[in-house]
Amino acid sequence: MDEQLVIFTLAGEAYGIGVAYVQSIMQMPPITVVPGASRSIEGVINLRSAMVPAVDLRTRFELPPAPEGHKKVVVVIELAGLAIGMIVDRVTDVIKLSADLIELPSSLLNSGSNAYVRGLARLDDRVIILLDLDRIFGLDEHQALKQAA
Repeated sequence: MDEQLVIFTLAGEAYGIGVAYVQSIMQMPPITVVPGASRSIEGVINLRSAMVPAVDLRTRFELPPAPEGHKKVVVVIELAGLAIGMIVDRVTDVIKLSADLIELPSSLLNSGSNAYVRGLARLDDRVIILLDLDRIFGLDEHQALKQAA
């Protein structure tokens, strides 16, 4: 079965999430910092009169910070009834991917801080890391995001 994905980059690597989760994609809006929020929650953004928590995926995935002045994009997803803004470097594609191109990650790639990887896909000369949003924003993170919003 084919899967439609939104592809974005973080620190030069390609990541994919199901298009059905995506509500909108926008240039980085102003962020209001929320004191006491977890380290990966940058703050909240105003999206159509709703306060949406903004999560920096570079921080969440323990990647190096973006260079100063680097333009970022926000991919707003809906997960379990909560809108979440994921801060990424840029969105590159929306693609349809055949299921036979997806490989399950090895146990080495799917432990600890990498537990968010649900699969790897080879597309032409690149590898796309497919993300499991439920793992990225687990129950504890979901509660923190609700409080931030």
